[in-house]
Amino acid sequence: MDRYKIGSGTLSLIMERYHAGGIPIEELQMMPPKEVELLFYPQKNIKKKDIPLPDFQYYYDRIHTPNSRVNISYCWLDYKEHIVSQENILGYKEIAENIYENSEVYPVAYVTSQYLSEEDYNTLEFPYNQTAFLDFAVVKNRSSCAGWKEQLQSKIQEVDIGFQYKEIDSRQSV
Repeated sequence: MDRYKIGSGTLSLIMERYHAGGIPIEELQMMPPKEVELLFYPQKNIKKKDIPLPDFQYYYDRIHTPNSRVNISYCWLDYKEHIVSQENILGYKEIAENIYENSEVYPVAYVTSQYLSEEDYNTLEFPYNQTAFLDFAVVKNRSSCAGWKEQLQSKIQEVDIGFQYKEIDSRQSV
């Protein structure tokens, strides 16, 4: 099959728009090409969401307040998480009057008291080396917190799924 230099993201977007449109493929085939193009690729400069712009003066004042430790990255994340609006916004939940929150926004930083030394982490085998990141931070030049081995082992349980490996000669029909 030939590749047409369309990435999986573009293909996913086209399929999403196709399913959202609800127009059968037969009907699309009968439409003029320009009309189909506009269905899948709307005109540029169309506002995608009705999310209000940030209050630039508010963020400017926060950044330039004497002894402020606020930076533009923090302000951007704060804006993406909390929006002030007069109407409901898709993806955001109203937490107070005219204040909306998006719980899908990642926090600026994570803090944990659960940590593994780099040396202890390097001794872990699969799947423990993967699941360690769910609960622990890996740090250099520090000993691991107490009880880390037991905590990791308690999270993983071996299960027999009844799978049997069978070797098949590729020259025989199955």
